[in-house]
Amino acid sequence: MGHDGRSSDRQARPPGPAATTWSAVPVVPADHLRRPRLLRLLDRGASDPMVVVSAPAGSGKTVLVADWVDFRGLHEQTAWIPLERDDEAFWSRLLDGLERHLAGR
Repeated sequence: MGHDGRSSDRQARPPGPAATTWSAVPVVPADHLRRPRLLRLLDRGASDPMVVVSAPAGSGKTVLVADWVDFRGLHEQTAWIPLERDDEAFWSRLLDGLERHLAGR
């Protein structure tokens, strides 16, 4: 355990094709303010195929989701994929997938 009571023994995933598409969930700062209402909203959305967390830059989206993953012990079920605004290939694939999914409804 780390000094804040959180597990600090996260194991690295084995190398392979997916190794470049994931990263470890960011460490939640020890002094962050937990947002129970927002954590409950994430809990409610967890059974959905996709949850979008949208808010202005700097509002704490990354810390919120990292806290939720950490608080609920979801590290093994989580793939953290950092994205950049200009990651055109990802956004193109995501939008294509959403179009196909929504067309089937």
